[in-house]
Amino acid sequence: MFCLGDAVHRHPPSNGLGSNTSIQDAYNLVWKLAYVLRGTAGEALLDSYDAERAPIGKQIVLRANKSIEEFGPIFTALGLTDAGDPEQLRARIAARTANTPEAAASARPCARRWS
Repeated sequence: MFCLGDAVHRHPPSNGLGSNTSIQDAYNLVWKLAYVLRGTAGEALLDSYDAERAPIGKQIVLRANKSIEEFGPIFTALGLTDAGDPEQLRARIAARTANTPEAAASARPCARRWS
């Protein structure tokens, strides 16, 4: 039995890496299965699936978990951490993205902090 995607790479949805990893896992496994089923390669080829994909899965899980730590300072810089009401969050985001001098001024501290 082979498992792939989010079934074996449990991580938060940070960075949106789940779909990409699932597709890469599937591609890696499917071409190997096709070769074995056609008789082009021996079953030993299937043993390489885990050896090739596990390190990538580990790297992606570590990166997704690390990004959780990074969200706090980003949300603070955007002025979103003290707003508990979803409407208040939407209004603050909209105010930052408006084409106004106030929105441009509010972006400057973030740009300096993260540059």
